[in-house]
Amino acid sequence: MRIAGETLVLPSGQPLTLHEFGEDDVPAIFAIDKRASSFPWTQQNFLDSVFSSHLCVGVKDESRWCAHAVFSLVAGEAELLILAVDPDYQGKKIASELLTHM
Repeated sequence: MRIAGETLVLPSGQPLTLHEFGEDDVPAIFAIDKRASSFPWTQQNFLDSVFSSHLCVGVKDESRWCAHAVFSLVAGEAELLILAVDPDYQGKKIASELLTHM
């Protein structure tokens, strides 16, 4: 599944872009998870997902990561492992738009 550069348009009309995140992006993705979750994943959890067959999707507002999701893909089905939205972006329907898009 190729998602790099696809546009996600919020109900407000604000466009965001989807990107697969990789090893170099993990510190920024981890920072969002720490801010957004009472029980965040560790950096190693994200690295394990990046280096496995998981689909690691991030949402950017211009150059800033604002949300992420990790999916396990097996036998044509997807399981959502984690989803987080930066607190600065919560309440804008990013998570629901991302799930609908996927």
